[in-house]
Amino acid sequence: MMYVLIISSSIILFSALYYIFKAIIVAMKSLFESSRELYVNEADKLLLSNIKIPVSIIIPPSENYETLKRRIELSLEINHPMFQLIVLLKKNTDLLNRLMTDFDLVKLEAVYKMVLKSANVLHTYRSTSDKRLTVIIADTLDTASAINLGFDVAMYPFVCLLSEEYIPSKDLLLVLEPPVISNEGINYGSITSATSYENTTVSRYFVKTIYAYSNMFSFSIPSDFAILLKKRFLTEQKGLLKGEDIPSFLRRMMKRDLRLIFTQETGFSAERKGIFFTFITHHLRNIICGHKLSPLAVLLNNLYYISFAVLNVILFYLLFFGGQSISMILVSAIVIFVVVPLKDIMILISEGFIKRRAENPHISRAILLSIFKQFGIEQVISIVFIIFSLKRFFGFRGVG
Repeated sequence: MMYVLIISSSIILFSALYYIFKAIIVAMKSLFESSRELYVNEADKLLLSNIKIPVSIIIPPSENYETLKRRIELSLEINHPMFQLIVLLKKNTDLLNRLMTDFDLVKLEAVYKMVLKSANVLHTYRSTSDKRLTVIIADTLDTASAINLGFDVAMYPFVCLLSEEYIPSKDLLLVLEPPVISNEGINYGSITSATSYENTTVSRYFVKTIYAYSNMFSFSIPSDFAILLKKRFLTEQKGLLKGEDIPSFLRRMMKRDLRLIFTQETGFSAERKGIFFTFITHHLRNIICGHKLSPLAVLLNNLYYISFAVLNVILFYLLFFGGQSISMILVSAIVIFVVVPLKDIMILISEGFIKRRAENPHISRAILLSIFKQFGIEQVISIVFIIFSLKRFFGFRGVG
């Protein structure tokens, strides 16, 4: 048992020490950055925010009509002088009639120049109440082929792709465009994640650390996100492979020299009703089985969570059946109730410095929540993460 305790404690201590080191380095860089550089950066952002390039916003096929309707409504309210909104549907969909009624769609006879290996167009509809909205029925049941079709029919040089449950805010393109405009290369893109989960704002602090820990080892996709890429880059790279999901596509593109720039958070995640643990379960299922974490990140997260679960078992055993092993009890308790929250706190602080929001008042609340998490929630996350990892390993993806 002593060897198991040493190995488990070492894994968790390594994670905590890494983030302490990272937080100190990032904090020092932020403190020593001159006010002149900050002024220039803000001036550049202001200048670029006044430069607008036409954008084609693409909403991939969706199964939930209410969420799709809301995403369309809020997408049409985005603050930008020139964009089109392309909503993709798979053949045999049962959502079309409701969309026709709610958005005044009429059928068009349109001809498109096809460059990618995408699906054929079955039907094209356009809204009479807002001509920026186009709904296209793709002759496929494959989501990747439907998205490629969206790339093909996009009229504008920038393409903004929303993930399945991302709900945009009015300033989405104001956030995504500047870093891409400022880089002339076609291989530059930007990505943003949802700023909050509606009705579940507390839980975002619990699940945020999963992504931060994963980013220590490899690129991890936010749970709900929007990306802005240049259409020329997409066409040169031939779009998505058949059956490929968006996270896997982005990782493959990064291996082909895609420079993806993380921007500030904006927008919302689709509303999830239910109790806190229902949300946690849905979120973990989404990021693991939905391939938003790379295989390496899943493996290393499993090592961390297995170590944490083992420490809990050791502590429980020692407290009730371990006799006088006071030193082992103390080691287990310190790692679980001090070192693990310290890792979470360091992650939150370092992210605050990176995004220049260390003064965020939510940091103090997040620290209290990260400590509270050890009294049951962290154990649930550990077990659920391991279970969904096994499902992913054995091929039960469960999420498109």
